[in-house]
Amino acid sequence: MKTKLILFVMFLLAVFNTTYGQKNITVDFSTTIDTVKDLLGGNLLFDNTASLLHNEGLKIIRSHDFHHSLDYSDYSAFWNSNGSGNYTLNMSFDPENPADYFWYKADSVISFIKNNSFDIFFRIGVSYPNPNTPPLPPYDPPCNSSADNLNFSRFASLCKHIIKHYNNGWDNGQNDSITYWEVWNEPGGLFWNGSVLQFYKMYQAVSDSIKNYAPNCKIGAPGAVPSTSIGVHTAYREGFINFCSQNNLPLDFYSWHLYGYKNPYGIKEIADTIRAILDDNGYTNAENIISEINSSLDSTLDTLAISPYGAAYYLSTILTAQKSCIDKLFWYPSCVGIRDMATGDTIHSRVYYGMTCFHNLQETTPVEVPNDGDIVVDGNWDNYETNFMVLSSKSEDNQKFSVLISNLSSNVDSVVLNLHGLPFTTNDTVKITKQIISSNYIFNTEETVVTGDSVITINNFNCPNPGVLFYQLEKRTTTSTNEMVANTNIDIYPNPASQNVNIIYSCNKKESCNISIYNMTGKKIKTIFSGNLQQGKHKFVWNVPGENNKIRRGSYICTIQTENGCITKKIIIN
Repeated sequence: MKTKLILFVMFLLAVFNTTYGQKNITVDFSTTIDTVKDLLGGNLLFDNTASLLHNEGLKIIRSHDFHHSLDYSDYSAFWNSNGSGNYTLNMSFDPENPADYFWYKADSVISFIKNNSFDIFFRIGVSYPNPNTPPLPPYDPPCNSSADNLNFSRFASLCKHIIKHYNNGWDNGQNDSITYWEVWNEPGGLFWNGSVLQFYKMYQAVSDSIKNYAPNCKIGAPGAVPSTSIGVHTAYREGFINFCSQNNLPLDFYSWHLYGYKNPYGIKEIADTIRAILDDNGYTNAENIISEINSSLDSTLDTLAISPYGAAYYLSTILTAQKSCIDKLFWYPSCVGIRDMATGDTIHSRVYYGMTCFHNLQETTPVEVPNDGDIVVDGNWDNYETNFMVLSSKSEDNQKFSVLISNLSSNVDSVVLNLHGLPFTTNDTVKITKQIISSNYIFNTEETVVTGDSVITINNFNCPNPGVLFYQLEKRTTTSTNEMVANTNIDIYPNPASQNVNIIYSCNKKESCNISIYNMTGKKIKTIFSGNLQQGKHKFVWNVPGENNKIRRGSYICTIQTENGCITKKIIIN
């Protein structure tokens, strides 16, 4: 009898797990929620990464940790330095005098960012100490003198002249129309050696000075650390916002940082707390900005970037920001997923492709619609928790439709999409594009064609866990089914191979094309072709022996990137 009971319990558990393993998701495209937010930015910008960051949807770069160029002590004579990190106030510094500024390095970095088509989120303050490149920046409060340590009028004037230089051409400056000006960075950490009151007074002087000169600029602070291993420093959260409110100070945004979070949806609780404090103090229009965020700041980022878990982790973070009161989110550093931190090599990782999916959705289908797909846990940002998130949207003309799924940590291994409110009829042919990021695929694209209807059901019995699924639907009008298949035709042989690999690609019109080979970590091994192709069939050859024994046995990914999207195929070398 006991054995039968155990078997019956095991049967019930099996039934429960099977039921829970399949997730039914209903999407209503006839109803709208909001516009998908254009919220992504990053810290730092490296050579050869700009185009990839744009592909990920990053539009703005924060000017933090550009060592020896964008700290106020780098481009002004505010401090006297002995070159080893010891500073004394330069009492002869005149913020009105162009001779007391030296902009060359700062101008070069700002021009580099602008020339790569990014907006700038200008951090006024100092960078993280880099012992490899002395001198270290000054962390003492930039007060007028040690005897007058609550007076920051000279520093406030300096800040005004930074804006004059970069927005209005003062002192042979630029006209960059920089909107966001963040005062300081992590005063609750190692970046501020002064008192809390000194920080408040410094912000008061700077905000008044900037707003009196440039009222349309957005000013905010403090790049706080309300939730890291340092802990919640309420003096720079509740205390700071309350001080601003009591003294009627401008606060266009409140910025904060977060590292080491395990549950992406848990960051919503922090954002909600900050939003409530801002609202209670009358700052209902102030933006809620995470100016630094990541899982860590060490070599584990490279391991995370190439994994399907990493793709879902970053995507779930973005979807949480989209579904919460977060207005902007800046990765630190910006290059996670596209640049190996150890070697500096450019890579196309799973994280990179996961963010390109979101950017594709945001650009082509920016109108968010409701769904019932999320499986999330509130709070517990620092704990490992279940996370399965869905974002659904459509184009403004109601012709293209998207469903983006991030399966970070759940029991879901198959999904059924029930898509309602579609404008299709049975006379329409609908193309469904599925892109998948999983343990088997860095990034794979599949296309199918179905008969249209107002309700379409899509079954996916192999939902990546962890991983990412991205569906897009649109009506086929000018291209037949056969033409569509030909336009995405790729044939690779022999496969597996040990000698030359033949890559056959057919296109039905002239198009630009980039064909590359990547290893399974996402590092580019070789560019096979980059240029324009005429209509027809084209043959390319990857000469494996010609790689001088650099190609080892194993799996590789061939990507064909065109203006219509990216096609990937696995190649096995034996």
